[in-house]
Amino acid sequence: MTDNEFKRAKRASLKRLGLCMWCGKEDAYTMSGRSMCADCCEKMKESHEKFYSNPENAEKKRQHARDVRRKRKEEGRCVACGVKLPENYSYTRCNKCLAKERGYDRKGKRNTDIRGTLVCFQCAKNPPMDGKKVCEECYKKKLECIAKAHKRKAELKMERLKERSMEADY
Repeated sequence: MTDNEFKRAKRASLKRLGLCMWCGKEDAYTMSGRSMCADCCEKMKESHEKFYSNPENAEKKRQHARDVRRKRKEEGRCVACGVKLPENYSYTRCNKCLAKERGYDRKGKRNTDIRGTLVCFQCAKNPPMDGKKVCEECYKKKLECIAKAHKRKAELKMERLKERSMEADY
């Protein structure tokens, strides 16, 4: 076991026990599910403020993040979490990270409350139809997609029935 693996395992066991992951002394469980005690949180905050107050360090951190994302993309991994993506996958993020990202979009820049919606949930450009979350243009597109899906589903069902009838003939 390497030093990093040992430290990772130690922090995980401390977290399971509800102790501070850094000092291991104080109870961190009472801090609303956090993994560090109040003292370590304060120390960490001061350290981050000191580091990021220097623009040069902040730029180094951003550049490192860009490099990590580029490297993960070249290796065929999720650019957010690093999970290996399937062959011929058309996105740069895994399904889990895509779902997270979409959730942030809905919480942040798009209004999802149907009664207070100001813009279309899908395109975020046009006002929505009455009683709907989407504008008329996006609504038509959605209906077309649904019709295609129903048609494809019926075609697949017919293909399966043909295959079964051919198998029964033998």
